[in-house]
Amino acid sequence: MGKNNNKLSLVQISRAIAIFFVLIGHANGLFYNMFDYDWFNISQWNRTGGVDFFFVVSGFMIYYLYFKNRGNQLKAKDFLIKRLIRIFPLYWLMLFATIALLYLFPGAHSENTLTLAVFLQNLLLFTTNPLLDVTWSLSYILFFYLVFTSYLLRPKIMKYVIIIWLSSILLTQLISDSNSFLLSVNHIEIYLGCLAAYLVTNIKVRFERTLLLVGLNGFLFLWLNNIYFFLEFNLLFLYSVFSMMIILGITAMDLQKKRKIPKHLSLLGDASYSVYICHGPIIQFFLLLLSKFRFYEKTGHFIYMSIIICLTTLTCIGIYLLVERPMTKFLRKYIVKRSASLHLGQSPEVEKIS
Repeated sequence: MGKNNNKLSLVQISRAIAIFFVLIGHANGLFYNMFDYDWFNISQWNRTGGVDFFFVVSGFMIYYLYFKNRGNQLKAKDFLIKRLIRIFPLYWLMLFATIALLYLFPGAHSENTLTLAVFLQNLLLFTTNPLLDVTWSLSYILFFYLVFTSYLLRPKIMKYVIIIWLSSILLTQLISDSNSFLLSVNHIEIYLGCLAAYLVTNIKVRFERTLLLVGLNGFLFLWLNNIYFFLEFNLLFLYSVFSMMIILGITAMDLQKKRKIPKHLSLLGDASYSVYICHGPIIQFFLLLLSKFRFYEKTGHFIYMSIIICLTTLTCIGIYLLVERPMTKFLRKYIVKRSASLHLGQSPEVEKIS
């Protein structure tokens, strides 16, 4: 049986790699729209699978780290507060930055008219008209956090509620392609991550290298199939299946041996949320800024896009170090600890002294 006291460095790095694929996909989309340039024919891939992996690994990490707190109301409340602190402050900052970008660069692509209703819907992650590209996926993550909090509060009841709900999603998807948020297959991807965490914490996962290789080659096959159509079936659901196999493989390897990870890769893993949230507006900023100087005429599109991807990644890491990390630390110190002290009948000053 696995133990949940391991840092799981490989999982953290794999999340960073997945989000990097999301970044590349978005950058290529902007280049394709502006210059009709397709970096490694990514536009033909249909999707890179980065978001699918992000959903799976998000479900995995939350269940792996917090399942032991089920039935504990205080821990459930602290869990939700920490998750909201992790999601919203940085998201709000980038939402305002995106809005500012629309005014600074009127030519920036936007399909939405900024009204008060659109703004408030985006502010609460409850919108079908996202101003920030990643808003749609964060809506699923936020909903998962709310459901998982309910599970921590009432595990015996919520276990069956979740099973019935996920079964309804599968049945609906077999009958028709539902566009309903509550019946979206994206929820299944997140709970496949939970299933992977359940497996590694309850059984000894074997053939970890085989699982990893099958998962990686599965992604490669899906990318090639999206270009050459070896199979003309809808295979997009396989991204989540192969993601789950990758997670099972690397987690089993992580639990077997403590691995020394290079600091720059570890930093990229730690900064993965900042990269995920911030990369869209930052790509647009560098693209629009450098395009004013016709920078692409001097470098060519391949080098130009490579430079923008590097600048975006470095900027996102800087945002993590200078904004996200200190801001999250500050908010957790004065919100989570204050909440805990109130439950203990102490003032924050008493908790600080003790």
